[in-house]
Order: sequence, then C-alpha cells, then structure tokens
Amino acid sequence: MAETGYIALILALLIAIYSIFAFAGVLSLNRSFHIEMEESCLEGLMACPISRDVIYIGKMLGSLLFMLLVEALTLPLFALFFNINIVPPPRL
Repeated sequence: MAETGYIALILALLIAIYSIFAFAGVLSLNRSFHIEMEESCLEGLMACPISRDVIYIGKMLGSLLFMLLVEALTLPLFALFFNINIVPPPRL
C-alpha cells in the first residue's frame, strides 16, 4: 500500500515538473516573438545578409538556454520541498 502512494506521488511530481517546463518554454517563445512584433525586429532580421537558418538556430539556442535555466532552478527546489533524494545514499 505504501509503495502505491509513493509511486502516485512521484508520478504527480513528474507531471508537475513537466508542466512547469512546458509552460516556461511557451512563455519564452511567446515573449520573444511578442517583443519582435512590437518593435518590428523580425523585419530587420530578415533584411540582414545572413541565412534564415542562423536566425532560427539563434532563437532556438536562446530558448534552450532559458529552459535549462528554469530546469536548473526548478529541479533542486522540487527535491528540497518534497524531500526527494536526488543522490542515492552511499552503500556500506
């Protein structure tokens, strides 16, 4: 019985973590494009003599770095607040 409750808790925490990461990704992309639409930056980027692939990769790397930052901050907090051992105890 206790194992079933523990598994349900872990599953709920994984769903919560996934939701946080997905929400952070959507927010970062939305914010990026919203700022560019307001200030007409996208037209300026398209006028530059660089490939659109480079623009896409730059935007992708920026979003990836933001997501990694969110993950680096969120995972330790989840482990701390829900008392989850990330590192297993040493075997004797």
